[in-house]
Amino acid sequence: MLSTFVLSICLPALATATASAKRGLIFTPNSNWPKDDLLWITDPNNLTWYHNYQSLPSPESNYAALSQKQIQFVPTLWGGNENDTDFLGNVTALMGVDLSKDDKGDGKGDGKGKDKTKRAGDKRNITHVMTFNKPDQPFDVGGSEMEPRTAAKAWINNIIPLRRLGVKVGLPLVNEPHTGQKKRDGEEGSWLDMFFANCSGLLDKLEDASEKTCGFDFVPVYSFGDFDMLKERVGMFENAFPGLDIWITEFGFPSETLKNTQKFYNQAIPYLDSKGSVKRYAWFGAFRSIVSNVGPNQAFLDPYGELTDIGSWYLGGNATGREAMPSDDYMGEDDKCTKEKPCGGDENGKGTVRPGRLVVLFFFFLTLLV
Repeated sequence: MLSTFVLSICLPALATATASAKRGLIFTPNSNWPKDDLLWITDPNNLTWYHNYQSLPSPESNYAALSQKQIQFVPTLWGGNENDTDFLGNVTALMGVDLSKDDKGDGKGDGKGKDKTKRAGDKRNITHVMTFNKPDQPFDVGGSEMEPRTAAKAWINNIIPLRRLGVKVGLPLVNEPHTGQKKRDGEEGSWLDMFFANCSGLLDKLEDASEKTCGFDFVPVYSFGDFDMLKERVGMFENAFPGLDIWITEFGFPSETLKNTQKFYNQAIPYLDSKGSVKRYAWFGAFRSIVSNVGPNQAFLDPYGELTDIGSWYLGGNATGREAMPSDDYMGEDDKCTKEKPCGGDENGKGTVRPGRLVVLFFFFLTLLV
């Protein structure tokens, strides 16, 4: 009887220890505790890819030295201006592709994309890139705040040449998909509507362009809300772009209680793993709870750099029972863990384990003696 009781309270936590080839990392380096960065590339874990909102692999903790077979890096053209071709140059350099004679894949290049790597060992098999991060939203909420025409020019200069090389490219990450519906006089379309209209207009004026529009191969989606919102947003973009792969490049349930955050996690992960159209996803939380801008309970690490339940589950492990905050009497900024003033006098402090987990562990080990 006791064994049955113990299993009934242990299994819910153990059931969340899952692995998935879809699972990726949003790399957010921590300058105060740089060794935290090593957690995401230390076995055992089941992360297969990462992005960092940049065009180049992260130099922190030797990420740049990792091969694509170890963990696949996906470059991002976060924003930019219409004449900037740094993204194209950086990505083709990673690939070891020399565009000095063929800058745009048409034999009429001017050398701006000249190969920077040369050595075969430096070449990366870049298969996918992501584009403009929330260009329809202002900087103060994390958007790249781009005019559709500026984005269209930047796409033509940076993304079309990569797509000609066989690299699969993502749609800009936006709040709403294009409507595809005819607008009334004087009514603006969505950001994507205007982006594609500008793309077509600009490409029509280019004599050497075979493309008629800014083509893409997969659809990035973000969601920061409850489980119903996640399903709604996946369905909205799925309906707008039927047949294309969906990538959930940022998601979570910000500033919620531990109970609600874990409930959301245990609903969202099985849903995304089983959803055929969703090919990749990345939870926003690879940092310590005390530096989180989405609430402490969404973070993978507690104040001491140890994995929380969600952090461990996401890497394929079991519940740890570690609290997101050091104690119930946490005093905000005055009690904040820093490099100079680490929690418990040690940045690797033991931290707090929830009493409920201690009871579970006690009963679990007790059954071993029965």
